[in-house]
Amino acid sequence: MDNEVKILLGMTLAKIMGIELFKVSTMDGKPVVAHPKNECDLILTAKGFEGKPMSNVELKINIGTTDFPFTSGKIIGAADNGTFTGKTDANGCLTFHYEPPEVDKARYPFLSEVRHQKRPPIAAYFGIVGQKTAGAAKVDLDWPHPKITKFSGADGTDAGLWTKPSHPVQVRIEDIDSTQFTYTVKGVGDFRLVSAKSPILNAEAEWSRPAELNFLYRPPKMGLNVTALPNLKAQIMEANLKFALSYVDSLLKIPGMDKVISKGGYYGSRYQQKSN
Repeated sequence: MDNEVKILLGMTLAKIMGIELFKVSTMDGKPVVAHPKNECDLILTAKGFEGKPMSNVELKINIGTTDFPFTSGKIIGAADNGTFTGKTDANGCLTFHYEPPEVDKARYPFLSEVRHQKRPPIAAYFGIVGQKTAGAAKVDLDWPHPKITKFSGADGTDAGLWTKPSHPVQVRIEDIDSTQFTYTVKGVGDFRLVSAKSPILNAEAEWSRPAELNFLYRPPKMGLNVTALPNLKAQIMEANLKFALSYVDSLLKIPGMDKVISKGGYYGSRYQQKSN
């Protein structure tokens, strides 16, 4: 009976009995970032069907599949066929060194640049074979894309005032294989770097910086700005002048009115008649 059949039968029997024969976990209990640079130790815990640890038992661990779209990882120190052989301790634990997979760029070149906010959970799978037992286990993986781990400092700033240089807005990014990032900041208000003097006004700010960005922010003033009120007196004078000019223009359009105005109007013509 080959190993694949043994593993399948072991998994089926364990599922029927509701027993977890094998479990693979990390040292800190967190998912493994799926990138070859993130080598780590994994712990295989083995139990028998009666639930007791499988102590001092030789087990063979094989790399299985990895969820889409990743390649298969490696077990450091494995044989040429990819099989790692080791013996469990008194607690049924076996530690092995693991090189995580990466995005399969050869088959899915576009996926290395994909930036989704929500990504499906991923895992790497192992086949385990012993002299009297067989089964499978998995370890949870985490996507290797950059993650914003900190954003603070924007709250509590008074309208129209800059945040203090001693308490800037802070953005921190964690990424396993990049040290330089392009930050694009959008919002209502003005932005500038702590070291810069000229702000970016009411626009989208873009900076190229390392894993931590510190910048200052000035929210806009809301409501009526008294200093920006129009000059009411000047506007009234301008409106009156426009009305007077339009009135004179309308009088000139009346037939014969231009002659009356040129002789001094109605009272001017009566004065001239009396003088005669």
